[in-house]
Amino acid sequence: MACSMQLMLLVAWQCAAWAAGGRLPHSTVHQATEAADCNPGSFGARGDNRTDDTVSIQRAIQACAGPRGGAVRLRAPGTYLSMPLTLPSHSTLVVEVGAVLIASPNIHAWPNSSHGQYCHTTPYEAKDPVYVPQLANFLWIGDTTDVTITGGGVIDGQGWRWWPLRKLPGDYWHNCRPKLVAGSNISHLVIRNITLRSSPMYVTALHELDGATITHVTIDSNPGYGYDSAPNTDGFNINGRNIYIGQSSVANGDDCVPIGPNSSNITVEDLTCTRGNGVVPIIWSQPGVIEDVVFRRIKMVSTHTAIAVKSLPSYLGTVRNILWEDIEIHDARGSAIMFNMFRQSDTSASVHTASQRDAEMSRTGLMRLMNCTIRNVIVTGAVKAGEFLCGNGTHECDGIRMENVTMSGVADGWTCQGDVDGTASDCAPQPCFT
Repeated sequence: MACSMQLMLLVAWQCAAWAAGGRLPHSTVHQATEAADCNPGSFGARGDNRTDDTVSIQRAIQACAGPRGGAVRLRAPGTYLSMPLTLPSHSTLVVEVGAVLIASPNIHAWPNSSHGQYCHTTPYEAKDPVYVPQLANFLWIGDTTDVTITGGGVIDGQGWRWWPLRKLPGDYWHNCRPKLVAGSNISHLVIRNITLRSSPMYVTALHELDGATITHVTIDSNPGYGYDSAPNTDGFNINGRNIYIGQSSVANGDDCVPIGPNSSNITVEDLTCTRGNGVVPIIWSQPGVIEDVVFRRIKMVSTHTAIAVKSLPSYLGTVRNILWEDIEIHDARGSAIMFNMFRQSDTSASVHTASQRDAEMSRTGLMRLMNCTIRNVIVTGAVKAGEFLCGNGTHECDGIRMENVTMSGVADGWTCQGDVDGTASDCAPQPCFT
């Protein structure tokens, strides 16, 4: 009877394989994939925080990439010291709980990008920008599909070694520092259950995404918080379509979730942002459209701004169909709500005189905001309720709706400039455009 049962199971298994076109059933393939040996230790990695493990880790990544490859697993306990790494298509990087993938402290030997990346050494909006090779990002995942980063461990960029360089003359160290996890033209990306710590610049810079799920990620710029200590350490700096970010936290020195053009169908929810800026569609450098974005159940604590849209005078673009709902804002160090269409700085900044502001506002027709809703927002503490700084043209801020927005402990009220079209209900204090 036992032999007959085994024969029946064997026949059933062979039939399933035949039905799948001669391949193993999907579940069997998945088990084989997970069983592959992709331990960088087998390629010589030491994980002792002294040995340069770059070559060993990269060899493991290359050996195990592919549709039938396996996960590259940095095992705990271990601190794996590395220079920049590249994740190709169909690869999985697992940093186990208790393991750390840490960037080399030898920043003066850090290489330039080998992926054709450039950065500008001139200020934003320069008429004749000057470009130079970009320093290599720590984890590069450009031009890929089906990449996963996970495991419960830590990826540490040792950003605190880089941040003081931002204060040197010129803009090279403003714009050219490495990002922690970066890439463009990426489809089917998963980042989950990982801590991203102390990035030299943007923590993630993920552009031209098409299908991404980012959950249970902790971003922490320890030991520096706020722009003066950890400059340009954006949390989830993204653009693309069909993106989900949730169940995560960001403590950094710049924007929590800046979304650039061209972007659509994005949901950001169940997120805590601390010490940097808030969640913000941002028209920056390249022109384009940001549309159909939902920010939901976001808590912002001691951020400078919180709910925001921002741009600079010469930038072109449209932001439309954006929803912020169920938002908590506590102790904002600037404006709780800032729709700043023509410059990044607050109106209270000392570098902007009244005549300078008027001159900036006269540069109209460059940016449009359409159909944005802010509802169910509680603010407890802010320097200013909010600002709607729009141009003087027609319909440049059109269709703003505010519902059930209540504020307490706010030192200053609202400011509206330019053509602001909106409605408000159950708001205290009442916005300036009503």
